[in-house]
Amino acid sequence: RSLKVRHENGAGSSPVLWRDRLIFHCDGSDVQYIVALDNKTCEVAWRTDRTGKMNDNPQLKKAYGTPLIVEMGGRDVLASPAADWLYGYDPATGRELWKMPYGKLGFSIVPRPVAGNGMLFMCTS
Repeated sequence: RSLKVRHENGAGSSPVLWRDRLIFHCDGSDVQYIVALDNKTCEVAWRTDRTGKMNDNPQLKKAYGTPLIVEMGGRDVLASPAADWLYGYDPATGRELWKMPYGKLGFSIVPRPVAGNGMLFMCTS
């Protein structure tokens, strides 16, 4: 199976395994989404398009960060850095739970979010 995305430089993010789901980003200059595959069948378990407003420049629609599974409010949340936004998704269904714009803070870069002491930290350029 092929998941199409135009990413001239190649994806910079790594997949993460959560239960029976292999989750990874497809943030290219043409389309931006996150997808989970069943780790036994390789079938798409869910796919969620990014909902945040994107920059008009196709090169600034790409993202390189790796998602992080973190417990928030007693549930697992997939913290997912994308171009101009940090998203929170339900890793079981792909449902968007929240999103936060980077604003003037910059663009998505390679480091993944980290969590500790009840806080989530994210780097931008």
